[in-house]
Amino acid sequence: MMHGRPALKQWNKYFELYARYDVEQVQNGFKPRPNIEAVKTDYADMVLNSLLRTKIGSIKVPLTLIRAGRNVMDESNPIIDDVLVAEYRKVLPQLEDRMLVNFNHYTIVMSEEGARYISKILENIDLSRMPLWGPI
Repeated sequence: MMHGRPALKQWNKYFELYARYDVEQVQNGFKPRPNIEAVKTDYADMVLNSLLRTKIGSIKVPLTLIRAGRNVMDESNPIIDDVLVAEYRKVLPQLEDRMLVNFNHYTIVMSEEGARYISKILENIDLSRMPLWGPI
């Protein structure tokens, strides 16, 4: 079904469950379930939405962005690139950027190695800097 895709080369049970959820069988093979236009709109909204950037600028707590260094085709141009991170840093100077360069859009969360890296990052977040009450 999806085994031959470059980004899915570390096939495991998590990829299998994802594939069964994200792809549906049709008369001539398989097709993705997501609406491609909705995906494009969501991405454009993330990258271009000035209201979003204005609103996120009101966040004052420390933030950690964990991103994959490779994209959905396992190419070395990440979905959230350095230019976008620099734009977000203009309104979020406290943003800590953690690029996991050897992971792609899928393996960062669906491989055991990716999960271990993310777990280590989360374990090391200093919660003492987080407010207990009030707006974030």
